[in-house]
Amino acid sequence: MLNNTPNTFIELIDKYKVEIPMIQRDYAQGRKDKEYLRKSFVKDLLEAIAFNNHIELDFIYGPIRKEGDSIKFIPLDGQQRLTTLFLLHWYLAKRTGITCDNLYKFTYKVRTSTQDFIDALLNESIDISNNPKSVILDAPWYYSMWNYDPSIQGMLNVLETIHHEYKQYNENQLWSQLTENTPITFNLLNMNKYKLSDELYLKMNARGLPLSDFENFKAWLIGETEVFDVDSEYFSTDHDKHWTTKIDKDWTDLFWKISEGNNDKFDQFLMNFFNNMALLFAKENDTESRVENKKFNESEKFKLLRENIMNGNIVTFNQYKENDCFLKTNLDSVFYVLDNPIIQGGICGFPEKDKKNNIFYEFIKSESSYTDKVRFYAIYKYIWAKKNDIGDYKFEHYCRVMRNLLENSTIDSPATFHRAIKSINELIKQLPDKIDFDILKFLNNGNNISFFNPNQVAEERLKANLILLGNDNSINEDWENAIIIAENHSFFRGQISFLLHNDLESNSLPEYNIMFKNAEMLFDKNGVTAPFSKNKLLLRAFVSRWNDWKQFWWVKFDNNKDTWKSILISEKHKYPLQVILNIPHYELNNTLENFCENESSLSGIQKKVHEDLYKEELLTKIVPGCLLHGWWPTNSLSKYTYILYPYNAKAQKKFYVLANKRNKILHQLLREKIINIDNNNKLDDIPFFCGRSIKFRFAETEYYWDEDDKITCKNKHYHLPDLSENTGDPIIDKIFAQCQLGTE
Repeated sequence: MLNNTPNTFIELIDKYKVEIPMIQRDYAQGRKDKEYLRKSFVKDLLEAIAFNNHIELDFIYGPIRKEGDSIKFIPLDGQQRLTTLFLLHWYLAKRTGITCDNLYKFTYKVRTSTQDFIDALLNESIDISNNPKSVILDAPWYYSMWNYDPSIQGMLNVLETIHHEYKQYNENQLWSQLTENTPITFNLLNMNKYKLSDELYLKMNARGLPLSDFENFKAWLIGETEVFDVDSEYFSTDHDKHWTTKIDKDWTDLFWKISEGNNDKFDQFLMNFFNNMALLFAKENDTESRVENKKFNESEKFKLLRENIMNGNIVTFNQYKENDCFLKTNLDSVFYVLDNPIIQGGICGFPEKDKKNNIFYEFIKSESSYTDKVRFYAIYKYIWAKKNDIGDYKFEHYCRVMRNLLENSTIDSPATFHRAIKSINELIKQLPDKIDFDILKFLNNGNNISFFNPNQVAEERLKANLILLGNDNSINEDWENAIIIAENHSFFRGQISFLLHNDLESNSLPEYNIMFKNAEMLFDKNGVTAPFSKNKLLLRAFVSRWNDWKQFWWVKFDNNKDTWKSILISEKHKYPLQVILNIPHYELNNTLENFCENESSLSGIQKKVHEDLYKEELLTKIVPGCLLHGWWPTNSLSKYTYILYPYNAKAQKKFYVLANKRNKILHQLLREKIINIDNNNKLDDIPFFCGRSIKFRFAETEYYWDEDDKITCKNKHYHLPDLSENTGDPIIDKIFAQCQLGTE
């Protein structure tokens, strides 16, 4: 012993209060994966006590500081060994019936919950004649949230090991042999005396488990908030209400359930939550970023913070401070929302039964998108603005409308994120002075919600008009329930304008119900249902109802999910879609098949194009993503050439010429086995071919027939519109004759 420096645990707690500091990691010797080492260490300690064998635990070091009437020793290395010694002394004192008041001087500052557990060990009556871990877990004073504290779980495992190894020794002698013979010692190094810095801890403790990002952040935030006034409960002197206690107790369940018991995810989710809130607060305070001349100019300090958070990089404490992220008002609102039972219970966007539909989970996951952040922000702002006045239908209306707007608007860039946050702030400003605020009444009165998809805003206004029918703005529950059911459909997800007429007076609930019943038959979460996807039945029947040439353009002719989402919001396609949706559901399948056989209402080349699209099976054979394109070749038999192909397609096999005599002439010649056509130009057994130029063989000679009616063979070029007599080539003459006969 040097200069009366304590070198046993009893001497240490007799002279100092021991405080495990915030920068320390959790108690690790009790981890499940350390069972062999734990048993070996405990066995060595007990043997040293029982047989008076000296065991040296090396250096334990840290600063010694005077605080008030007490002197603290703050171990920067030795936490694990000291905690095990504390548990060993507690257990042996309990077994012997000894009261050791100095054990109260051993404290933990890493987590509030850990200190609460230590207090319970020292104050509660615990019968340790049986396994203390089992006894404690069954005790009425044991909080279930302690199951999430790794230090507490480690302590329970060590107590269980001590209890198991203790059985072979004389219990009446161990306490006295431990405290009087001093078989277990260590070398205490006062860092103040030897002028060592805290940085030494970082180097010497590097072999241990490093602190998580959240533990470092929490330690910093505690320091930042120590100067805050105590005028709110989260910063008050009431230990149970202080935010540091809440985060180790009340709020632990929320994050632990979502992390599914994974400690790494648990800390990561906590860090993600505070980082995402920091981003939102910084955006609220961001007065430098703005849209000018349709260009978004972002402030440099916010840009750096945003990029770090969105990319999952470390955010420096200085970046939080530069962007005023964690002002007292901000933290008050964060903690209030975490305390709110709506968040605690889990708030969902749509009714799918999985955690990924939980708005809070989507906010704290590592790959949280701009939309995920804005969605939670909208809920958070409402809860904070309305305080306790959120348990009514007005909150449900707000959540539903915001869900629909967010689901059907694009927020995928810094500029759209900026505008979305500003829009929600503008909307929330309506709340404080309007206790009776209802977003449906807000919309019903003609008010606008900026930024979001204007078509979706218009739809929400129309639905609000239907729900609030009548001069007194009372809720029409029949309309409300019918609308909510349709909105919750896994494919429609809030967007149901195709079930409504733009003119309010034209809407009737009976017709709406018929259309929705058919829509349920036609669509599921993946798009078109199997019976109506087969042979592209719904797509072809839908195309057959088109009666305006404008309807043919900028629509993809496939059954992809995104294609039908676009169709459902297309105003120019609403009428033909509603024709189908108004069919009696028991006649739906047969009627759609009949539609595919009906004559087109258009005329001329438009009629030919139209009928090619739905009467034949062309749409069942082509590649996805095809759009209709018009070509204007010169001197063609047809004034225009219409071709289906995907945007930017280059491969000839993705081109399909429509309303051209070439298709049926070649198809007929092929069926009569007069010509041969390569497989890469064929499109099964239908009168259509792949490519703008079709290669065919006649009498071992190759010919190429372009879509503009030019046929090439051995350096000879035949332009069908210009031919007036026999060419001497039998296949060219036959084709020309077919053209002259008007063969279709």
